[in-house]
Amino acid sequence: MIMDGSYTDEGFKEFLRANAAEGSNSELLRWREQIEKSLNILPMNEYKGQPVYKIVFMSQSKEQLAQPQKLLASDFEFCIQDENKHGFINGEVVNRQFDKGKAIERVCNYLHIPLCDSIAIGDSMNDKEMLKAAGVSICMQNGSENLKKLADDICPSVQADGIYNAFLKHHLLCG
Repeated sequence: MIMDGSYTDEGFKEFLRANAAEGSNSELLRWREQIEKSLNILPMNEYKGQPVYKIVFMSQSKEQLAQPQKLLASDFEFCIQDENKHGFINGEVVNRQFDKGKAIERVCNYLHIPLCDSIAIGDSMNDKEMLKAAGVSICMQNGSENLKKLADDICPSVQADGIYNAFLKHHLLCG
């Protein structure tokens, strides 16, 4: 039986625990929380060749990513999150053929909804293409500073009911 999940080695877990502190970007904090709660993160030696949908990377410097970026640039984009105060960076490797922006376009086409009538809410740089594609783009208050610059609006954090408040503000719900 093949199971979906996240796979990593112990070195990554220790690296994350040491580098993901409060004030880090939302993606980094999400990964730290998953590791602390042991949410379906399995040892790398249990990986059995399942399809890979996302690759998350973490690095102590951008220089460490130069060679992988060069090798993969034609097929993959490196969505780099905001650096933390220690210069530590993290992000995702995303296939250029498939991104959240293309997903918004496909859903709108399927439902015969003009793209200008779509709304996207995101918090990290892996949401960049989605926010660019949508008619209205919203970034969470606790989201990436770089993503906030692209967004039409900023809503409160998830913990402060940001999505609910964004829905009210943009008339998706009646309050």
